[in-house]
Amino acid sequence: MFRHMLIIHMETSPVIGKPIREAGLPHGIRIGAMVRNDEVMIPSGDTEIKPGDKIEVFSVTEVARTI
Repeated sequence: MFRHMLIIHMETSPVIGKPIREAGLPHGIRIGAMVRNDEVMIPSGDTEIKPGDKIEVFSVTEVARTI
């Protein structure tokens, strides 16, 4: 199991404005937490990803490079 911290920079990223469940994340990846405007949240599948979000991602070894 790998842990990664990502920052969504691009306003044109294909995940921006979509609920997590519709973001097309590969199987084996889970978002554990998000930081938005210095507020930590535990996201649900309905949580929308926005530019500047910091996302803590957990993944199995097989998909770690796709992140």
